[in-house]
Amino acid sequence: MTRSMAQPSNFAIPATFSFRPYRARWVVCRAEIVGWRAERIPPLGFNVTPVFAPVPRAEPTALELEIARHRSRGKILVSVAVPSLKDGETEPSVGAMLSAPPYAVEMYCDEIPADVLSPHENRENTPDIAGREFYLLACVLPEFAEIFPKPIPGDVAKNAWSMRAEFFGLEEDSYAIVTFLNRWGLWNTGRGYITGLGYPTFPFSLVFPQYLWEKRERYLSALAGTARAWLSSALPLTFSRIDKPPYFLVERFYCEDAIQATITIDHLSDVKFGICKRNDCRKLFQRVTQQKRLYCSPECAHLANVRKLRNKKKKAESKGRKHATRKN
Repeated sequence: MTRSMAQPSNFAIPATFSFRPYRARWVVCRAEIVGWRAERIPPLGFNVTPVFAPVPRAEPTALELEIARHRSRGKILVSVAVPSLKDGETEPSVGAMLSAPPYAVEMYCDEIPADVLSPHENRENTPDIAGREFYLLACVLPEFAEIFPKPIPGDVAKNAWSMRAEFFGLEEDSYAIVTFLNRWGLWNTGRGYITGLGYPTFPFSLVFPQYLWEKRERYLSALAGTARAWLSSALPLTFSRIDKPPYFLVERFYCEDAIQATITIDHLSDVKFGICKRNDCRKLFQRVTQQKRLYCSPECAHLANVRKLRNKKKKAESKGRKHATRKN
């Protein structure tokens, strides 16, 4: 007698999650756009080159030709002064800031912060903006001098959800990001500039502050949105085997990867979130009931209601004055 067995359509895999961030030392550094040219010069293959001050002359200098070549590829050269940190220092000294060696790194034009450009300018078609400055975050580690860097993870696993909550609550300030990353490690696998095999690399990684703010808005929306919207495009969780229960491990080392993994896990666990409707709050909060909640706290709800009544009263008074003026 043959007995048929029903094939399960869904099953759960028990696993543990671990976040062991890579060790990192971050500093705020100043960056200056070396040049922005529109000439279409065929690319020659350079990716990163030291900065040399151009000598004024009628003919284009080698640096000007290099700038034009990079612009023709949708890239640009940026001079970055990266200060070094001594052992025990949490931020560079004034002397280190003043004596920081400048490097010219190749970046994509669309990575230039939007506030560097005027309202009528854009990254694709704009006049020469050489000399304009902005701030970057640099992580100075000897591992980045290698073509294939191998960062060192910390010995202690940290709470990725606590890291995510702190990231969502950060003030939009470069030094706030530095404090955050020095506590939690490397943001992602990128160097922040372009390198190529056979060309020199530098012992630092760069992060654009505006890039992190843009990512934060995306991740906030992803948590408050539907599971389908996130899971249909998110990277899948990867499992490794361990020799003790639950025998499967999801491990992350970069902050961005860990945040993405926590969003996936929360959606798979059917955890619901909302974003406070108060414009000057916008705090993420967890929904614990099926009732739709608009504000993160009773205080925010009360303040929003007070503002709504004040605006309603002001409109009524304005309407009454206009009516009285017409009547007179």
